[in-house]
Amino acid sequence: MIFAGDFAQLPPIGGESVSLYSYRKSTDANKYNGQCAAMGKSLWHSVTHIVILRKNMRNMLRSCTLCNRARGHRVSKPYVGKSPWRDAPIIVGKNKYKDEINRLGCLRFAADTNQKLIHFYSEDLASGSTDQSLNVKSSRKKKQAKPTITKELQQHLWELPTCAHETHAPPVLSLCIGLPVIIRYNIATELSITKGQRGTVYAWHASVGSFGQCILDVLFVLLDNPPTPIHVSALPLNVVPLTRHKTKGTVTLKNDVKISVTRTQIDVLPGFSMTAHVSQGQSLIPNATDLNTCILLYLKVEQLLQLLSFKDLIQKK
Repeated sequence: MIFAGDFAQLPPIGGESVSLYSYRKSTDANKYNGQCAAMGKSLWHSVTHIVILRKNMRNMLRSCTLCNRARGHRVSKPYVGKSPWRDAPIIVGKNKYKDEINRLGCLRFAADTNQKLIHFYSEDLASGSTDQSLNVKSSRKKKQAKPTITKELQQHLWELPTCAHETHAPPVLSLCIGLPVIIRYNIATELSITKGQRGTVYAWHASVGSFGQCILDVLFVLLDNPPTPIHVSALPLNVVPLTRHKTKGTVTLKNDVKISVTRTQIDVLPGFSMTAHVSQGQSLIPNATDLNTCILLYLKVEQLLQLLSFKDLIQKK
């Protein structure tokens, strides 16, 4: 077993109560905690080889280059309008920034590929205001009203950003062939249809909704570098189908009123931006990060030269 880190800097997570042993605790052999402390102390004393690093590794060339990029003083100045940065996902700290970057990215991608965006709307059912429901006394004899929605309210919900929904279910998906998307949930792990999996739009089947809007029935996504090749019958390699899914959550309207909405939509989002929370653990090549909104970012950077920071991409309000 190899231990790495500065053991004199911080206590273990959870305090000394979860450590192998503590000098503050008694080692009474008649008690369970004392027996555990004695065994932990003996295990810790079995470590006989220690390597002390006397050289400051933070001053190495690769670390200095990374720090300079984070400060905005990059050794090389990549142009975000050219490949591979033009389609690189931008990592931000807030969902409202992510939604706006995705909206602009869809418009830009359609213009670059000479395509027209097709808008696929959700099917929503509202079950009343959550604020009003707090003042209504519950009765067992009363039957719950069935969720309904008017055309005016449905239009209002379509105009809201994705972050207005509690679970970030998109009200409108603007898609075209080849557009990058990100899968939102773990749907089928054996087919690599997992949360955070990236891909591109391959094809779709659509129909007409209850208000005459265009809705998605099935979206075919070409997975980007899945762990294993995916073979689905009658579909090309690495192409998987995604069907509509019902998601219930609270939606905040423009007047700050909250209502409960059951939304039926395909569980994908455009892949031009993501939050720092979603990006954790992913290997993104290249990486574009807005340090104005990202407080903490744990991201696996496979190539240092594939990291770009946006200092002034979004102005703080």
